[in-house]
Amino acid sequence: MFDTSWRLQRITFYPLKSGAGVPIETVRLEAEGLTGDRRMMVVDETGNCLTARKAPRLMQIRTHVDGDDIILSAPGMLPLVFSRARLDVARNVTIWGDDVVALDAGERVHQWLTRFLDRFCRMVIKGAVTHRPLAIGPGGTVSFADTAPLLLTNSASLAEINRYLDVEAEMERFRPNLVINGAPAFDEDGWSSCAYRRCGVRGHRGV
Repeated sequence: MFDTSWRLQRITFYPLKSGAGVPIETVRLEAEGLTGDRRMMVVDETGNCLTARKAPRLMQIRTHVDGDDIILSAPGMLPLVFSRARLDVARNVTIWGDDVVALDAGERVHQWLTRFLDRFCRMVIKGAVTHRPLAIGPGGTVSFADTAPLLLTNSASLAEINRYLDVEAEMERFRPNLVINGAPAFDEDGWSSCAYRRCGVRGHRGV
């Protein structure tokens, strides 16, 4: 039976993979996860996904979506506005071994990102031609998240982990879409056998 003491503590979506998260109160859930979550991605000169693991400054980039307009901002940089409605150049890119086709965000975005990250990179955006099969379940698709449409963590699990760390880890390090409060530590490890499996919820990282 579902425990009514469990609560959804926090909802966050990440417009740009490895970029700053956006806390929200309500959100629409789609087959590929929260609306707008990880629909943009930065790639290196070979077209491979570039995340904060190799480019930590990505986490300082804030992305605001206003209709078709996308606004990028970062410390020390003038904001950059571009329209995804005008993107028409398709680019082959790779994310964790998956080859996908995405829309290139253009030269102005390329120059802005390259200057801020101090390395060659480009941004791509999920478009109508972008299709990435869901590896953990048949028939589903996923955006640019690591493994699953939704990434869930449990506040009690983090508290238990922090008991063994000299420096406590913050929840933001795991970049979850959903944070649950009130459930026992690591109880979420067994939730894959219920409805959460069908919607692709996992406690995996989603940089």
